Amino acid sequence: MTSARLSPFMLVCDLLQTYPETAEVFHKWNLACPSCWLTDMHTIADIAIIFELDLQALMRDLREAIGERPRGLERS
Repeated sequence: MTSARLSPFMLVCDLLQTYPETAEVFHKWNLACPSCWLTDMHTIADIAIIFELDLQALMRDLREAIGERPRGLERS
């Protein structure tokens, strides 16, 4: 499976399909996203807005779960 760069605009269903390990992050944040039927309609940013979450902190946890380096720290 091709990995996609994590983005706040990624649909939650695509995130969970591409990176199943992120389900643990949603559980940590007390979110039922892995079992919710609306994941094909909401982005990560939508979830942060709906549940009044810190998007940057959520993205940090998701990036950590998939082993993605923070932006700006990539080597050329």
